[in-house]
Amino acid sequence: FAFINEKPLASASIAQVHAARLHNGDEVVLKVQKPEVETIMQTDLGVLHGVTKIVELLMPSMRFASIAPIIDEIRLRMLAETDFISEAQNIRDFQQFLSVSGNTKVVAPEVYDDLTTKRVLTMSQLHGVSMIDETAMRQYCDDPAQVMADTLNTWFASLMFCNSFHADLHAGNLMLLTDGRIGFLDFGIVGKLKAESWRACMGMMQALQDNNYQAMAQHMIDMEMTHGRSNVDAQSLANDLERMMKTIMAEDITFTSGVPFNSKEQADELNQMMLEIVEVGKRHGIHFPRDFALLTKQLLYFDRFMRTLAPDMDMFSDQRVQILGQTDTSQHSAPALNMS
Repeated sequence: FAFINEKPLASASIAQVHAARLHNGDEVVLKVQKPEVETIMQTDLGVLHGVTKIVELLMPSMRFASIAPIIDEIRLRMLAETDFISEAQNIRDFQQFLSVSGNTKVVAPEVYDDLTTKRVLTMSQLHGVSMIDETAMRQYCDDPAQVMADTLNTWFASLMFCNSFHADLHAGNLMLLTDGRIGFLDFGIVGKLKAESWRACMGMMQALQDNNYQAMAQHMIDMEMTHGRSNVDAQSLANDLERMMKTIMAEDITFTSGVPFNSKEQADELNQMMLEIVEVGKRHGIHFPRDFALLTKQLLYFDRFMRTLAPDMDMFSDQRVQILGQTDTSQHSAPALNMS
């Protein structure tokens, strides 16, 4: 490197990002893992997993909560985030998806393989503005709502045609570039989901939007991860979901106030609602697909973006949005899924 800016562009718990320049003049960014992160996580999560196993032995009733498997899943996912070689592959998978589908509206940073290790990821630097700043966006696009539609179409298509989907597209990881393209950043958290689970999830999200708790309950049962689905009382599940959502809405006015997603507090609200939905399902014997939480949280992130950029757009019915993954630049056809 000819130059590395010691002041980070951004910083999080696992890593931070620095602007840099190569000797050939290329502007790049370095994602640098913080010292001993993997060791600390291995130790802390290992101890936590062991404690939960002991608690389950001492209190057999706690096994129903499946805390130990949850902790183990968290451990595996968080440790995967510390492998930047794996993240580099996630970026390449996404770029291949863009290439095969003929999508020129979205871009991901180029990876410099010879300057990338497990703890340092070197990528091309993208220049643009945040997609929660509509005024800034209008410098580089005529219609922020169409930019949002292009973002959604690309992400929905990736569910069908990419090896994985980006599961952390919050305000810091989406950018409108100065050339008008959309930049997807930070592929440390990705997910995978079967088509049938995706169909049920979309139905559940539509039912949530419509406040149709009976339909929401049925779609949760249709996730095909239910143990003894014939024993699940759909009406009782719907009643619990309705009570839960009314409590959340009453406590969190900002959820329906149109405030754009741009703060840690609102991210915590989304996470809390997701945990509540999963918990209600578990009480009725429903075990969700492992990547269900990632997918649903991302849909909620998009909901917050739309409140800012396209308040009149309905993710599920707007003709500009193709939830089955058929973008106007795609050379593929999405599977014929029945969303009714």
